[in-house]
Amino acid sequence: IRLQKREIVDGILLMGSSANGTMNDFSDVDITLVVSQKPESTLGITTFVENRFTEVFFYTTNEIENLLNQKEINPDKKEGWIFTWIQDGKIIADKSGLLKKVQQKSLNINLHTVFDNLVISSYQKVNYNLTQNKRYFLSGNKLHLQALEIRLLYCLAEVFVAYFNIRRIHWKGEKLAIKCLEEHDQEFLRMFQQYLKVTDIKEKMDLYEKLADLALKPMGGIWREPVVSVIPEG
Repeated sequence: IRLQKREIVDGILLMGSSANGTMNDFSDVDITLVVSQKPESTLGITTFVENRFTEVFFYTTNEIENLLNQKEINPDKKEGWIFTWIQDGKIIADKSGLLKKVQQKSLNINLHTVFDNLVISSYQKVNYNLTQNKRYFLSGNKLHLQALEIRLLYCLAEVFVAYFNIRRIHWKGEKLAIKCLEEHDQEFLRMFQQYLKVTDIKEKMDLYEKLADLALKPMGGIWREPVVSVIPEG
């Protein structure tokens, strides 16, 4: 209510559990504010509202107006986030009607597109890191093996996300990803869960390689022989 009274605030959108009535004691609060102006290079803020961790994202009215005029929206960038959020979100305030227009446009654009550059970069990153990790493992060097344990922490997450990018399934967070795997690929999910239980580095590497191969299966799987791979700029 206090935010609605601020002259700078044009619109308020609630997202997630606070919008759909499923909030529990462990839920956070996600809010998008449409404002007349915001500090440069500020995507949003994190704070606490009534002792709940809260994320607030900012869009200016000019940003929204420009997005409404765009023909192609990338759902994996900020330009596309608000179109995804508003489909399941709850509009609390909309002084100039911009959020309502965003809501209408969200019904007429494809928000499940995964662009080619994301598919290609996922394929290359997984293969690159797998190749490097195998090199670390085969060295037998104590320092390399310790570094490998650290690398596997983020490489496993990379493989998990790549599974969806390669299949052009728009990423909507870990919980929905798990539900998707429960319904469509229990083999991958079981192997991922098995990896989380093992402690032996050799077992980890074996499962990691199998997971990478499954994740990249639609593109032929992992590199099985030396290849030349282009590293794009940006």
